[in-house]
Amino acid sequence: MRTPTPLLLGALWITSSALAQPAESTLIDAPPPPPTNSYRAWPGSSPPDCPFPSSDTVVGVAFTGRHMEYTGADTWYPSWAADGNLYSPWTDGNVNGLGSSSGGENAVTGHATILGDDPLKLVITNQGVFKSSPRPYEGRYPCGSLVHESVWSYGTYCLHPSGGVRREGTVYNWPWMGPFVGFRWSTNYGHTWTQTPCTPEKPLFGESALNGEPVKIGAPHFADFGKAIQHSPDGKAYLVAQGASDGQKRRFAYNSWITADQVYLVRVTPSVENMNDRTKYEFFAGRRANGEDLWTSDFTRIQPIAEWRDHMGCVTMTYNAPLATITAGSTHPDYAMDGLTDGTVDGYPADIRREWCSRGENNAAMVRLTWSEEQTVDQVGLFDRPNKLDQIRSGLLVFSDGTSLRTGELPDEAKQGLQIKFPPKRIPWLVFVVNEVKPGFPNIGLSEIAVFRSQ
Repeated sequence: MRTPTPLLLGALWITSSALAQPAESTLIDAPPPPPTNSYRAWPGSSPPDCPFPSSDTVVGVAFTGRHMEYTGADTWYPSWAADGNLYSPWTDGNVNGLGSSSGGENAVTGHATILGDDPLKLVITNQGVFKSSPRPYEGRYPCGSLVHESVWSYGTYCLHPSGGVRREGTVYNWPWMGPFVGFRWSTNYGHTWTQTPCTPEKPLFGESALNGEPVKIGAPHFADFGKAIQHSPDGKAYLVAQGASDGQKRRFAYNSWITADQVYLVRVTPSVENMNDRTKYEFFAGRRANGEDLWTSDFTRIQPIAEWRDHMGCVTMTYNAPLATITAGSTHPDYAMDGLTDGTVDGYPADIRREWCSRGENNAAMVRLTWSEEQTVDQVGLFDRPNKLDQIRSGLLVFSDGTSLRTGELPDEAKQGLQIKFPPKRIPWLVFVVNEVKPGFPNIGLSEIAVFRSQ
């Protein structure tokens, strides 16, 4: 029998839990709490001449202190492939005892596979290096990297004139950005490679900087559209690059691997045939009067998407897949909804910012997660409030497709959570409704609710 589609009337969900299927569930450990020194905020304010408005979504950055160090190398630009692994360049250091250095005639660049879903428990493996001469430049470094349909495209760019240049008492690290060369590629996830037909003397986009000339597309990086670029709006791969267009009477090192005036945007349909063919690329060329984006195959017509002279730098871009909007039947005035999805299992009697607490509710308390786009999900994790007073003993997950699942008792004190698994569902929202609670305490709630995309 099909479970009837629930109706939302104020904060009351009308549905029959007797008709809902019991959920397949297991216990999972709660993630470790943040360090006791809490967060260290990164102070910052916009200069008066900044041409960009402050974000009203990302209002600050704080460091928790939780981290893991895996290698002694840098220049990592992971690409999330369809097989669930990350594939990345690296250089200037060592990985599992293998070294890479990208300066001089014998310059090499590294590649490796990153395994795992927990950023604190990753495995770096299948490391290797590939030799590519930078001549007539002095350095050749990794940049844009993309694994798409089992083809790994690995970009390199040049730097000049040296890794250390002394100028007026200051030592500059690679002060001149060189051209983007092109993409080598692998069809077996980096075990073997085919070199790009492009060279530093004849690079993909035809730019040159042996004498410090401005370069627009020097070190492009692929916009991160998620696993197998699933969130690309048109199936194309997009690249962003820092650069400059004016080299007259400029300060030294105005356009380097870390300094620039502008950001440019490029797109291409990814394939072995297209990646090193300049005619297959489109370049952002500004906007029409009605605000519509202009794209051109003529590199000379390229226009920046952002510009701030002497204030731009190395650029990457990540698509932020729609985050859930959270609503609840009620929230206690001392608490906030933010704690429900902050990735931390905590709350009263410690840090009440880390949980959601209803206002005098027990049975029938509810919380709803809504996305601006449909999501394909197959797991939900539920963590009770971390105290001995309140406990959810049964509940109901209601999905926008009209189905529902009965959940069992949540482990008290939230040292563990209840993981509910189900066949993949493509939904724009879900609701969790509390059906039964420990008697005697009215302010029921959750420390954390986690919804997992289907892999």
